[in-house]
Amino acid sequence: MATHVAHNITAFDLIEELADLFLTRGIPEHLRSDNGSEFTAHVMRGWLNRLGVKTLSSGRAVRERVVSSNHSTENSGMNF
Repeated sequence: MATHVAHNITAFDLIEELADLFLTRGIPEHLRSDNGSEFTAHVMRGWLNRLGVKTLSSGRAVRERVVSSNHSTENSGMNF
């Protein structure tokens, strides 16, 4: 996995990071995002579409399930 820290991350920055990740780990079937502008840019959506990656947006219900799941995992002694 990779982390790119910057004040502003463009769609082109994101494509560059994801391309490296996809080359290492393979192209995923789905990609979940927070619908930030770098994810919703036409160039990003077009690139993901050409690769056959479906995008899923995270909403309140999804975030609550993740928080709940993480809480359960922490309580079971499993750490990631």
